[in-house]
Parts: sequence; C-alpha cells; structure tokens
Amino acid sequence: MFLGCFASHVAASPDDTGGGYIAWLFASLIQALGNRVVKGGMHNLPLALAAYVRSKGGEIRTGARVNKIIVKDGRAAAVQLSDGEEIDFSKVVSVNTDPRQLIVDFLGEEHVGSELVQKMQHQYEWGDAYMTIYLALDKQLTYRSGSDANVSPYVHSTDSTLEYISRVYAECRSGYLPAKPFIVMCNDTAVDPGRAPDGKAVMKFIILNVPYDIKGDAAGKISARTWDDVKEAYADHIIDIISDSAAPGIRDLILKRVVHSPLDMERNLLSAVKGTVSHGGFFPYQSGDQRPLPGLGQYRMPVPNVYLCGSGAHPAGGITMAPGRNAAQVILKDLNQ
Repeated sequence: MFLGCFASHVAASPDDTGGGYIAWLFASLIQALGNRVVKGGMHNLPLALAAYVRSKGGEIRTGARVNKIIVKDGRAAAVQLSDGEEIDFSKVVSVNTDPRQLIVDFLGEEHVGSELVQKMQHQYEWGDAYMTIYLALDKQLTYRSGSDANVSPYVHSTDSTLEYISRVYAECRSGYLPAKPFIVMCNDTAVDPGRAPDGKAVMKFIILNVPYDIKGDAAGKISARTWDDVKEAYADHIIDIISDSAAPGIRDLILKRVVHSPLDMERNLLSAVKGTVSHGGFFPYQSGDQRPLPGLGQYRMPVPNVYLCGSGAHPAGGITMAPGRNAAQVILKDLNQ
C-alpha cells in the first residue's frame, strides 16, 4: 500500500496501465535521492533562479502576459504581449507553459496545422485535479501514530489497502468528491521551523484526485456542485477525516485556513489546466517520446526555433528541472554549441 501511494503523486492509479511501474520509479527515486524541501518555502526556488539569470545579464519581466508568438518566413521572430508590445529575438524561444497554450494559443492552426490543434484541444488528457488546504496552527501537530510522523516532512493519511486508492480514483473519475480522499499532510515547520513564529506551525494538505467538474459527493454530505460553493464544506469534511483518523485535536489548533480548489488553481495559474499541476496526465501514451503528443516528443515544435521546456515535455511534472535541462541540451545542439 505504501509503495502504491507514490503513483498517486503523479495522478496515476494502481489500476492504470503503468501505474505499478510509476509507483516503483517514484519510490526508488525517493529512496535514492531523498525528498528535499526549500528553506523558507518553495517560492525561494524561483527567486534563486531569477537571481542567477540576472547575474548573467538576463532580464525578467513579470505581469507581462504573452498573447502569441509571431512567425515570419517559417521561423519565430518575436513574442507579442497582451498589451501589443512585441519583443524581437534572433535565435530561439523556449516556452514553459502547458503545451495547449503553446500549440493552440501562441502558435495556432496557421503554423502547426489543424490536426495538431484538434488533438491538443480534444485528445490531450490533463489528468486528475488537486485541492490544497493551507493551515496556520497554534502549535505543531501531534499524530496518533507517534513521534516519527511528528517530525516527517510528509505524512500519508490513507487506509491500508490498494483497494482504497482504487476507490478514490473511481469516485474522482466518475465526477464525485471522494468520500475519503488521499491526503498528503506536509509538516512544513517540522523540517523548517523558521517558517512560523516560535511555538507556532504552518502546514498544508494536498488532496490528490478530486474532480474538476463535480457531479456528486460520494459521502452524500454536500449537495452543491460548483467548487466555489463546495470547497469550504469539503475542507471541513477533510479536517474531520484527519481528526478522526490521524491527528485528534487538529480543529482546536487551527488559527487560519485557506483553501484552494482546482478552480482557484486554474484562475491563479493558467497552466494549471482544470486544476492539474503537471501540464498533462502521466500516461504511457503521454510519456517519454510521446509527450506531449506523438511527433512533439523531442522538445522541438513544428516551428523550427520554438521549444517546449516545461512539464508538458519529458519527463513531465515535479520539481526536477529535468525538462528544462533536456530542452537546453537540444537547443544547444541545434545551435551547434
């Protein structure tokens, strides 16, 4: 059961083709390399990368949304922003958005063909949605299972059978809020006390595998069908589950709670399509040289000097930097460097 849970981190069920392999691969990587966290919070990682880019003379612009890539004479020549500004370039453009934005919005049918646009719009699978709950606590959480869990970066709150995980996926993919979802409990201040004032704690719950479009509630408790109406009630349900099974007394420790539904994620980050986080589901037919789609699996796009460098490329999502590294190697090869 413990190994089977690891596949869920990339939205793969034990019943999915390749689900067992993904569980083994994920667990093997954790065993070999560990699971690191960023001191002070994950936001410090992009800040560090930005500082490095600037140290090499690079320029970073925020709040500048791209509208499209301008193609001239068969090659990308500029990026047009939503305010109409055009940024010219002479060599390449490397894109870190989800592949739908790149293929459909930035390039479009004129430059990639109608067949590819249709496949991306109607055949590409995004995977299962996620939900998160962020908590500020009056003190560090104490788990029913003992002291080891208290100091662990991540705790899985699950039943002890693979059938449990299969049931979660069956409910989610049928459009139902899972009655007892798979919850990853992240003890942020247990491993990085500086994230909260002395004696206090912060943590987050990642609820893997919830439906983007809600058809019902498997527990029969919630009648609403939109995430804006559902998220707080479902968060209450999740807190009840944790209190009953993993951490008695958690309700009395909560100072503040912020819930992000799949819809919130999509609103805040356009690449979180349908509340997903990996730029496309991790299925055998969307993996390796098939990712994101057959014919686009080597980071090169139909326009010769346009490259996909994000999680929509091999080896997919996760904070590994591997898609960008791989894309950079391809780009340098094409530039003969």
